[in-house]
Amino acid sequence: MAQPVHDRTRVPAFYLHAGIPNDLVPQCRVGILEKPIKSTTPSGWKWLLNCTLACSAVVLISAGAWAVWSYEANRRMDATIADLRAKGRVLRWADLKYDDVADEENAATYLRAAWAAGVPATVASYKRPTVGTRAWQTLAQAEVAANGPALALTRKARPFNRVCWARPVPGATFPPIPQFPNVSSFCRVLQSAALLHHQQGREKQAIECWRDIEHTQRMIGAGRSNTLFAGLICMSESGIGTDAMLRIAPELRFGGNAGLDPADARSLIRELLDTDPMKHTVALGWQFEGIGATNAMLTSNTQTRPWLVWPGHVMQINRFAASMEQCAYDCEHLRYSPVQSPPEPTRNPFDCLTPQFTNVASDMIQEILRRRMAAMMVAVALHRHETGRLPTSMGELVSQYLPYIPMDPRNEDKTPLGYVLAEVGRRPLVYSAGNATAPVGQPPKTRADTIGNPIPQTGIFWQDVAAPAQ
Repeated sequence: MAQPVHDRTRVPAFYLHAGIPNDLVPQCRVGILEKPIKSTTPSGWKWLLNCTLACSAVVLISAGAWAVWSYEANRRMDATIADLRAKGRVLRWADLKYDDVADEENAATYLRAAWAAGVPATVASYKRPTVGTRAWQTLAQAEVAANGPALALTRKARPFNRVCWARPVPGATFPPIPQFPNVSSFCRVLQSAALLHHQQGREKQAIECWRDIEHTQRMIGAGRSNTLFAGLICMSESGIGTDAMLRIAPELRFGGNAGLDPADARSLIRELLDTDPMKHTVALGWQFEGIGATNAMLTSNTQTRPWLVWPGHVMQINRFAASMEQCAYDCEHLRYSPVQSPPEPTRNPFDCLTPQFTNVASDMIQEILRRRMAAMMVAVALHRHETGRLPTSMGELVSQYLPYIPMDPRNEDKTPLGYVLAEVGRRPLVYSAGNATAPVGQPPKTRADTIGNPIPQTGIFWQDVAAPAQ
């Protein structure tokens, strides 16, 4: 058997530097230490270590992104709340104020009784016969006859200009929202009564029915209900009354026992031009919706939604409150708000949660335009009654018939409404050009009972303001 070969060149350096004698060095065969020493650490532990480090990095990055997201969401929300407070907006339901009116002096007491006693219109507005036809007259007479007591209650509410639709409940976390059942159907009955009186030559009674509609819609807006729903009802009821006035005014009769008194006509013109309460009511409705968003932010906590997506919920609330405030601004300043298309959901999944609304500001501007044109109709009719001729320009009506020339709400009150005498001075018309730069052009050939669509290529609204001169 071969003996081990000692070779100092093959001995580990530890023994050489330690000065251990050659005979005490462990004997080993030549080349036995040439093989590398393998690691005793299992390969699975290295994989687990790498996975732990990777997961820790992901968690840290996610936590940092969530912290930045949360900080930015709360920063934006704080800026929106500060802006609302600077404008004097209330931010909590508890901040809403309600008038406390005694029942015997409360207009809502009589109006609710009228709606409860009334028989709603049996035919929807879009199915009603054309005004003036035999079918319409039969329907209108039946509706007015069936609602005599209810119409009397509505007239009884007119002397009262204070209203309380709902009273706050102590301890409630949500404000009381009043209900207005059958109000639109009942206002259509009042419209039918006004038009029937006009057909029979009783102009005073016709205007009083219009004032019943006007008082109803203003009491809904004056009740501090602060809801967008109430604002939309105000516009709807005002539109019903304006439809009647646009039909009555061109053929308005004066004098006598049944005709309208000139002094009452001048008062009617001022009432038609006063649209600030409507603008205020609709703007309050938008602000009410914003209050709901900020109130939810101020009173809610992360228990209502998963904490992981809470910053996204805050951003959603912030955008909602900001959009409501913009709508309120558009209504207060008669600005059309462009219809916004929903953003791409791939950019931010919370963007598509913001609700889209119809262009309420544009609808309100249209109603204000109709009311101003109706006021001009009454002024032109009164001018012809007192002078025997039609005015040649709007300047003839100012001060004596109109307090001022009505401005065009479609152009943010920057330009006056126009007036022309067509058909060789026999056909008086007013028009709204909006912000159109094209010439006025020729008036439409046919007479429209109400404002229709604008003339193509010009965007101009035309309206006959008096019956053609004979």
